[in-house]
Amino acid sequence: MTTIFTNDLIHETSPYLLQHAHNPVAWRSWGEAALAAARELDRPILLSIGYAACHWCHVMAHESFEDEETARFMNDHFVCIKVDREERPDLDQLYQTALQLLTRRGGGWPLTMFLTPAGAPFFGGTYFPPDDRHGLPSFRRVLAGVARHYQEQPAEAAADGGRVVAALGEMEAAAPRGDLDTGLVARAVEESTTHVDPVHGGVGGAPKFPQTACLTLLLRTVGRPRELALLTLDAMASGGIYDHLGGGFARYSTDELWLVPHFEKMLYDNGLLASLYLEAYQATGKRGYAGVVEGTLRYLQRDLLHPGGGFYASQDADSEGEEGRYYVWQRSEVEALLGADADPFCRCYGVSEAGNWEGKNILYLARPTGEVAAEVGMSTAALDGLLARGRERLLAARGERTPPATDTKIICSWNGMAISACSRAGICLDLDWAVAMAVESGDFLWDGCWRDGHLYRCWTDGAPRHDGVLDDYAYLGVAYLDLYEATGEGRFLARATGLGRAIVDRFYAGDGGGFYLTGGGQDPLVHRPRAGHDQSIPSGAAAACTLLLRLVPFTDDVRLGGAAEATLAHHSGSMAAQPVAYGGLLACVAPALDPPPEITLVGEPAARRDWARHLAQLHLPHRALCHLPCDPPVAGAIAAGKEAQGGKLTAYLCRHHTCSPPMTTWEELERALG
Repeated sequence: MTTIFTNDLIHETSPYLLQHAHNPVAWRSWGEAALAAARELDRPILLSIGYAACHWCHVMAHESFEDEETARFMNDHFVCIKVDREERPDLDQLYQTALQLLTRRGGGWPLTMFLTPAGAPFFGGTYFPPDDRHGLPSFRRVLAGVARHYQEQPAEAAADGGRVVAALGEMEAAAPRGDLDTGLVARAVEESTTHVDPVHGGVGGAPKFPQTACLTLLLRTVGRPRELALLTLDAMASGGIYDHLGGGFARYSTDELWLVPHFEKMLYDNGLLASLYLEAYQATGKRGYAGVVEGTLRYLQRDLLHPGGGFYASQDADSEGEEGRYYVWQRSEVEALLGADADPFCRCYGVSEAGNWEGKNILYLARPTGEVAAEVGMSTAALDGLLARGRERLLAARGERTPPATDTKIICSWNGMAISACSRAGICLDLDWAVAMAVESGDFLWDGCWRDGHLYRCWTDGAPRHDGVLDDYAYLGVAYLDLYEATGEGRFLARATGLGRAIVDRFYAGDGGGFYLTGGGQDPLVHRPRAGHDQSIPSGAAAACTLLLRLVPFTDDVRLGGAAEATLAHHSGSMAAQPVAYGGLLACVAPALDPPPEITLVGEPAARRDWARHLAQLHLPHRALCHLPCDPPVAGAIAAGKEAQGGKLTAYLCRHHTCSPPMTTWEELERALG
């Protein structure tokens, strides 16, 4: 007879936490009640941090957390706390950094940390197997050793934890200072190019992550840096990391070729990559990049869009207990579905009898279509049509399979990235459905997560959850600015301005040390982490600087630009020393040193949106766009004295506090932009 267990996680709404609600482990959620229990029992805390789409989190859960004997030992010797890292990025950043200090190695998920009852970390790791394996100790051996150490030497454990907490503060205080000048970016770009694989693209070797902030910086620099960025984008779009049937990108590639993905799909990757490929299209005019953008947004619409607006967090790598099962193919399956079309399709997408991964096939663009067309005696246009039909048939057949699980949390910062991509691509590529999806989602997030001047991080099961961190305020603020530019609707500018002011009020460090990740008055931690370098997404500090600098022309609040400039100065030395890790902040240096052009359009909404579409075709990564009239009114200099001329749509272009004469034709504005 199988015993049915239920622990305190049953009261949570996170799909990840609910996955563990029936473990025999007496899991608790992070909070004062769990911390108080650790103090009262004088037991160490076993903190496990993961997320719903994490493959190795599932593995460790099955091997150890579902094992009754292991769970019994955990329950007898520890207060066990389970955290969804997507709900609490502050806890994740704090203890990931602590692990790096303890082990001098990188972190990851599942994160397994042992804390004193006060929350100070004294030992940790990531995945531990059930038996000694591959140089890793078994989880049971780790549990026994930590429990014995804490029982026999509690003072030493507390001292170790105290040293780690002190080191966290010292590490941030020791950030090097440098010069914030135009040469900083040039030197950083030059250094970053040395880390790019010149054959297959991507930063570093396998496993390869998209590194969108670094690639954006390279894309904005003509010459060799841009060539390397485009090489990477081409390789990713051709490789198995891109879903050639359903659109969208997996989280990373396990190999240097971008062929074999880790199959989980994250909302943040797809929002960021859609914006990056859109910028590649703007810079080159190549329609292939636009196709990747549209395919990615169609994936968001089909698989991650919540009814009524907002996007879900992720999709799992596994289905039916196997990683990648949903996405891979046998050649015989393709032949049965496509018949006579199968051979040219398989030639293009690298499908073979032997397979290219564990005996099955990950679809990737193995050969140029022109080359295959010549081989099979078809025109390229005819082959393109055959491939399109084949993709539709395979996608329909794949839809009959058991899909990966979807994490239905709606996270503000990640939604901000997706809304920005939909807004920018919708106006540039004339995808009205994408703009409508962005508007609906932007309104949903505001109605669902903004309460009395406070932003919540997540929306789950009808209610907001958890205090928003810097990333949430900043990325959602940028999204509202992008929505304002795409639609001309003043409510979006007002929301962006409100979020920008809240960032300065709640997250800006008065000591000139940039931004905290958490707002003042939030859950007190043993150390209040600051935001700076990029992690799986460009840092919250980078998003905050982006938002504040873009808001400068629209407001008379001088604190906004000042906070951004001081933050960049604070991190200038780190940007110079580690450019790949600080790509997000480096992208803010140019507009901080040389304020971008300000474009004001005055006239009827339809005419303004038409000109905004023309503007979106240009590669102008740094520019401000103001729509007038605007309700509520725009308070900043970008709107001052701007009026329509002769009843026509009128444009003004201002640089360095000097404005052009009014222009009433698109050709005039295009020439002025140069």
